[in-house]
Amino acid sequence: MTAYNSAAYIHESIASVLGQDEKDFVFIIIDDASIDTTPEIIASFKDPRIKYIRNKKNLHIALAANAGLRLVNTKYVLRIDSDDICLPKRLSTQLQFMESHPEIDVCGSSIEFFDNEKGTWKMPLTDAAIKARMLWDNVIANSSVIVRMETLKSHHLEYTSKFQFPPFEDYELWIKMLPFARFHNLNQILVRKREYAESQSELHNKKANEQLENFYKWVFVFFNFTASENETTFHILDKKPDIKITIELLVNYKAWLIKLLTHFSSNPIFEKKELNRVVERKWKTIGNQIPLKDVFMLNKYLSLSKGFADDNALAMLKRRIK
Repeated sequence: MTAYNSAAYIHESIASVLGQDEKDFVFIIIDDASIDTTPEIIASFKDPRIKYIRNKKNLHIALAANAGLRLVNTKYVLRIDSDDICLPKRLSTQLQFMESHPEIDVCGSSIEFFDNEKGTWKMPLTDAAIKARMLWDNVIANSSVIVRMETLKSHHLEYTSKFQFPPFEDYELWIKMLPFARFHNLNQILVRKREYAESQSELHNKKANEQLENFYKWVFVFFNFTASENETTFHILDKKPDIKITIELLVNYKAWLIKLLTHFSSNPIFEKKELNRVVERKWKTIGNQIPLKDVFMLNKYLSLSKGFADDNALAMLKRRIK
């Protein structure tokens, strides 16, 4: 666990870790130079399993997490954020799974949101499905993850601080692991994730979108894939709910998805069937936002748009707006 000025929630988070039904573990807490009462709250726990480290200066989440990773000498490492909650059987459930599936390097779970936002985040389960989605979305929740330490050590992997807002340190790590690691998500909720009202602010979302584009530029370079500025913007259209969807945008977005599919379908990391499923889902998400006033143009476009995933998504749109 890394913590910075987490006084409001860290007591509940620490208690959820110490309350696991599996009792044999070391709990490393890295206090990243907090200036509130976080250190006092951590010190109030007298459990001998806690190994507490306080940074002299604020390193930010990625480098603080690395300081913790370097102290791990166990077979597995689990992460939890200082404001999230582990359900009581999280550790035992994930340990049992990893021990019985030695081929898996990284395992997460479904997430339940609470506080400002409520709901469940259901993740893709299989390695192939996870890897296909990773080209668009981070579908391994950092607070739910268990990782084999040997996998990290043998490939000399740590978090990096390249993308600080919002923190993409885990997403970047998973991308780097895609070529050689195997992933899995358990189809059950093992962690409750706190969502803050302030994280939904206009300023936050603006900065997040800017950083998101920079992140995917890095992903494309990582996979030797060339994308223009406009294409990178198209890549995150489904994360921009206020954007106006036009016929012209649909045409360009379709061309972008075809380009992605053509390139990554030949990459042995990704399974073509799963890539097709993700592309179809993204296509439907954007296409369903077409304004009803564009019905005529949509029908015209339908007659010109053969050849992409049988155009099931646009056919569905046509039926919807009749």
